[in-house]
Formats: sequence, structure tokens, C-alpha cells
Amino acid sequence: MSYNRNHISRMQFLIVFTLIVGLIFLNEDSIAQTNTSSDIKQLLNKAEQFEYNNPDSAFIVYTQINQIAQKEKNDSLYTVGILGLGYCMELKGRPEMAEKYYFQALSLNQKINNSIGIAVSFNALGNICYYKSDLKDALSYYQKSLKLYEQMHAEFQQSQAMHNIALIHDELKDYNLAKMYYEKALVVFEKNKDTYWISTCHNNMGTLYVHMTQMKNAIEHFEIALALSDSIGDEIAVGMIYDNLGRCWSSEGKYDKAIAYLTKSLIIANDNDDYYSKASIYDAFAEVYFDKKMPELTIRNAEKSLENAKKSHYKNFILSSYQYLKKAYRQLGQYQIALLYADSAEETKNELLNAEKTKSIQELEKKYQSQKNELQIENLEKEQKLTEIEFNHQRRLLFGAIALSLIIISIAFFLFKTLIDKKKANRLLVIQKDEIHQQNFSLSQLVEETISQKEEIMVQQEKLQHQNRQINLIHNDLNKSIQYAKRIQRSIMPSSEIIEHFISESFVILKPKDVVSGDFFWWTSHEQQTIITAADCTGHGVPGAFMSMLGISFLREIVIKEYITHPGVILRKLRKEIVNALQQKGITGEQKDGMDMSLININHQSMMLQYSGANNPIYIIKKNPLETIPEKVVRYIQEPENDLFFYELKPDKMPIAIFDNMSRFNTIEIPIEKGDLIYLFSDGFADQFGGAKGKKLKSKAFKGLLIQHAQLKLNQQKEALDNAFETWKDEYDQVDDVMLIGIKV
Repeated sequence: MSYNRNHISRMQFLIVFTLIVGLIFLNEDSIAQTNTSSDIKQLLNKAEQFEYNNPDSAFIVYTQINQIAQKEKNDSLYTVGILGLGYCMELKGRPEMAEKYYFQALSLNQKINNSIGIAVSFNALGNICYYKSDLKDALSYYQKSLKLYEQMHAEFQQSQAMHNIALIHDELKDYNLAKMYYEKALVVFEKNKDTYWISTCHNNMGTLYVHMTQMKNAIEHFEIALALSDSIGDEIAVGMIYDNLGRCWSSEGKYDKAIAYLTKSLIIANDNDDYYSKASIYDAFAEVYFDKKMPELTIRNAEKSLENAKKSHYKNFILSSYQYLKKAYRQLGQYQIALLYADSAEETKNELLNAEKTKSIQELEKKYQSQKNELQIENLEKEQKLTEIEFNHQRRLLFGAIALSLIIISIAFFLFKTLIDKKKANRLLVIQKDEIHQQNFSLSQLVEETISQKEEIMVQQEKLQHQNRQINLIHNDLNKSIQYAKRIQRSIMPSSEIIEHFISESFVILKPKDVVSGDFFWWTSHEQQTIITAADCTGHGVPGAFMSMLGISFLREIVIKEYITHPGVILRKLRKEIVNALQQKGITGEQKDGMDMSLININHQSMMLQYSGANNPIYIIKKNPLETIPEKVVRYIQEPENDLFFYELKPDKMPIAIFDNMSRFNTIEIPIEKGDLIYLFSDGFADQFGGAKGKKLKSKAFKGLLIQHAQLKLNQQKEALDNAFETWKDEYDQVDDVMLIGIKV
């Protein structure tokens, strides 16, 4: 079941491009007829930019398009807005609302005989049916869409419809037919040099080969899709393909490769807050760790999958999570808990089966009622014909007698009433004339007041719309700037290749509170020496990011160009550069911007470590104890103790900034051995609020987590520590940037 989740994620991409095609066809003629064509095109561009990152803002823009369409009485333009509203609901995980909008768009397009709009609406409804696993209805809608595109000779849109039809045949296990449709669609995509659709088609063909258990072919297609999606910056598609590759390598028994790909996929899913994708990825992690006979990690990841599956309301992953929890607790010998999860799995499975049975029963009941109604109507029509002849004869006789009597009575009554009414009418006429004159005068005053109020409302409405447009433009520009700053900040941080020659294993956990981070790391290696630093700048977000870039720039000058490797001297020169750059004088009320930092120099030839810190300590976990413990080095006593020795190297209590105490930074030197673990970090991990009581984690619990996972490989440590942080944080907001560097000598 795990591979099928990619189809639903893919459908969001199919909707995006299908709608864009529809918008182009629907807009060109209809918009040209209005006096607001430039505003509409601007709104459409804005909606397209908002769709993935901010569907709520896109929904507002499409609502504005509908208001313009109603004002201009432009039905074609109105269908564009309705399709857009449906798409926004689809992105927000509200398929039932999306379906209502798509049906509304279909009805209106059929009313105005808009063939392109009808085809787009059929395709969108097919996507919703696919999402709900109504494969029969989805195939019907896709085939209707394909037929319309063939009549219009729209080759590219035909290929998109064939691609969607291939998805259905894949689900129905008709693999040869699915492959034929994929290959036909791919020819057109390559002819048009459409990188997005070429990538999507390769990805789905990879999934097809997975279902056919041809893993070598599947991996080839996934890697082609990954390269293409990465080349166009399609982050969501890249994350999905990482998930696919992770599952493939897991099925081949290459668990390290599988974990690496799944970790990359999880990072992207976390960035996009995609519950559905996270449910799938954690489900894949649970599968890997179960196969590796690591029940504790299986349970942790299955619980994460279950949590996200419930948020995305996808019962197949809920069922899978319960099954992995059942099997993992069996491995641990905790049969009572396993039995509880077995019951939950059985209950969820029954719900899925009952949903299918209910749907079948409803369809049979609907068919029965329809046939019953038709039979009743036929019987009623026969009875009516038999009684009509007799009734008509009697009615003619009765009608003649009644008509004659009524004529005589009516003439007499009319003459009498006319005399009385004429007198009353004359009296009332004078009174009514005066009343009408007074009402006309009051009505004219009311009309004048209403017109004045309407004009005032229109002026205020125009001001409000102008302000909204300006705010949306500013928000869009700001969002783009921050995203660009994120890419710049990530690009200046060093890659792991720089230290891989000297360091056997390492990891970095960097979780910004906002898009960009005030925490940063930096390292370099030269002549058997490795310099590594972890820093926490004042503030977070954009101000912190500026400080981090300033710090990295000065470190490059000091360490690489001036070739200074002594930690205490590096911190002293860095402080001098920061004070000069920020023009800090130490006067009262001055902004105390700067950074806290820990910095180490590992001499791989002498196997000595030098450390200097500005408010930030470091932790070292050793298998053998230090013979002599230098000043400012404290051994942490574990409860209960094990065979590992945990040391904390204390920093100087002053920052990299102007400060009351501007003395030199001390440098601590200790011997190290192969296999020693070194941790550099900011205070964000230990300061995070969470747990049952909503309190800080604190450094003691942080140290306990490091010791608990010290025996794992560093890539496994990273996954375990990241999961531990997210579990502790749970629904609480992240309070600060979080950074943790782990190094194995």
C-alpha cells in the first residue's frame, strides 16, 4: 500500500497544470471584453503565485475575480474563479468542498457551451474521485475529458488526460494498458519539452514498475524524475520522489540508502507542513526499522505516522500504523499492548470494508428506487386515461347548468354592487390622493439619502480594495525576499565534504524558528587540523540571519586567509571585528547585538582538542576517562552510570560583542581518542517548552538524550534526536532556533 500514496500527492500537481491550461483558454476572449483586463491578469498571476505556499490567500484572490465577473456579467470568467476556489480547497485537504466547486463550474460551463471549461471540469472531478478511491467514476470523468480534447485537436491536453487514465489502470492492476498510456503521453511531453510533465510521467512509470516488482526499472525512472524536478526547483515533487526511492531501496534491503532518502523527503514535508506526506514517510521509516528488528524505532515512527494520518484523515495509513505497532510490541514481548493495537487495526479495517459495503448498498438502493418510481408513474398514467372519459362527460352536463345560474346571479349582483362601490370610491379617492402626494415626497427624500450613502460606500470600498492590493503585493515581495535569503544563508554554510577526510561520522540538526536562522555552523580543515564552530546570534529570523552571515564572513577571513587556528585567539579577533562592524561603544542604552559561540580545533596528528567558548559549552562522550581533568572541565555523573564518560567543557561568561568584561577568551586543551563523540549546540534544544506540563526540556534532560543514543551510528542519532525534539515539542510553538552538531573522531 505504501507506493499508492504517491498518486494522491501527484494529483495535486495534475490539478495545478490542468487548471492553468483551462485559465488560458477561458480568459483570452472573455477578459478582453471587460474594462478591467489588466487587473484580472494581475489577479490571476497573483493567485498562481499563492496557490502552493498560501492557498488561503489564493482563495481570496479567486473570490475577487468572481466579484469582477459578476459585476461584468461574464460567465466564462466566473467559471475560472470557481475552478480556482475548488483547487484551493483541494490544496487545503478539503476534497468535499472542492468537489462542490467543480460541479458548479461544470454546470455553468455546460450552460454557456464552453467545451474547454467542460473538459477542465471533468478532469478536476476525476482527480477528486481518484482522491476518494472512486476509481470507476474517476476513469469515466477522465475519458469524457479525453474525448472533448480529441474533438478540439488539443494534443497536449490529450496527453495529460491519457496520463491520468494510466494512473487508474495502474490502480486496477492493468499494468500493460497503464504502460501504453504512459508511453503515449511521454512522447507528447518530450515533444513539447515540458520538464514538469516529463518528470511527473517518469515518476509515475517508476511507481508502475514497483507494482510490477521490477525494482531496477523503477529506480531508473525515479532517478530521471528526481534530476528533472530538481532542475526546475519543484521541491514538493523532489520530496515525493525521495520517498519513492527510499521505499525501493528498503525493499532491496539497502536500509542505509533508504533512511537517507526518507530523511531528505521528511525535511521537505516538514517545511511544507504536509500531513499526508509525513504520514507516508514515517510509515516507510517504521517498515525499515521493523525489517531491521529495531522495535523501539519502529514504534516511534509508527506513532508519528498515525498522528499525521489522523490529521490527513487517510485511513489506509492509520491501518498500516496500527499493524506496525502491533508487530513491534510483539517483537518486544509486550503482548497485551500488541493485542490492543491488533483490535484497533481490525476496527479500522472493518471501517474501510463497511465504507465500501455502504457505498455498494446505496448504489443498489438508488437503482431500485429509480425503477420503482418509473413503474408507479406508468400505472398512474393508465388509471388516469380510464377515468378521464367518464369524468369529461359528467363535467359537460354539470357545467352547462352551473354556467346559466351564475350568469343570472352575476348580472343582478353586479348592478347592485356598482351603485354602492361608486359612492365609496369617490370618498376614498380624495383621501388616497393626499396620501400618495405625501408618500411621493417622503420617497424622494429617502432616494436622495440612499444615493448619497451608496456613493460613500463605493468610495470606502475602493479605498479598501486598493489597500488590500497593496498589502498583498508587499506580502508577496516580502515572502520572496525571505525565501531568497534562506537559499543564500544555506549556500554559505559549509558542506560535510570539507571535513569528511578527517571526521569519520557527523551530523547537523538545524531547525530555524522562522524561515531563516540566527543559529549557524561553520568548519574547515587544513594540515591535519579541523576547526568547527557553532554560534547563536542575537535574535532569530531575518536579524539573526544577517548576524550569522556577518559571523561566517569574518571567520573565513580569520581562519582561512590569516591562518589563525588557536580557538581563544579566533574568538578574540572575531569579537573585535563584530564590535567594529556594529560600531559598538559600550554606552548606556546601546543595542547589545552579537553572538554566543563554541569553537574547537581538533589536531588529528597529536590527537589533542582545543576548545574556547563564549557563553556556549560543549559536551564530550568518551569510552575511557581523562587521567587529569583540567580547570573548567566537569564530569557529568549519570544516573544510573554506564561505561561511557560524559564531560562538559565550560565557556567564558562573555559574548562575541561589546561587554563589561573584555578579557581574553580561555582555551581548554584535552586529549581525545578515536571513537570519542563531540557535541556543539545552541540553547534552543534545551529551552524548548513541551511535555505533559508545558515546561522547558532543560540541559539535564538534553544530556540524558545524548547519552541514551550515544551507541547508535550518527545518522541514526540524528533521526532519534530529531524525533525526540518533535515529540517533546508536540503542539507547542518552537521558541528559538535549534542547532546541534554531532562529530565522531
